[in-house]
Amino acid sequence: MSINRKRSIWVAVVVTSVFGSALALTMNRKIIAGTNTEKIGAPASVSSAGETKRLAYPTPLPVTSSVGPAQMVRFTVYDEGIRPAVARVGAGLVSIYLDDKSTHTPSLLIANDQHPLGTITRALGKSRGHSTILLTPGRYIIYEPNRRTNSATLVVAP
Repeated sequence: MSINRKRSIWVAVVVTSVFGSALALTMNRKIIAGTNTEKIGAPASVSSAGETKRLAYPTPLPVTSSVGPAQMVRFTVYDEGIRPAVARVGAGLVSIYLDDKSTHTPSLLIANDQHPLGTITRALGKSRGHSTILLTPGRYIIYEPNRRTNSATLVVAP
């Protein structure tokens, strides 16, 4: 086979596949558009060869994100205490960053009045770490596990 003949065959294959893909996409859009002509949640009807069939589609769930982007809070741990002593954020997803300037803190605990909710850890040999947690309105205490007197307060507003 000559090079010109191979090129013309490849051009024909590419053009055919592009037109076939465009035709399939157009037909798929028409089918989808035809089934969603009625009220959302109601079964759609499709007619083929004079017959009408009822299709039962489940009601789509609304796509909403009530969590939103994470808010950032940074705490620095010193031998004398944790700074800032009080930090304020809104309810939702909160990223808590730990910058450890002390000599003995591998992690911090976050707790509400009843029990601990999570930890903010740092990797071995690193002085920084972080954790992300979903918080509801209220007051939370961030403290060192081995020295509960070294603590800070995180106030989550509604």
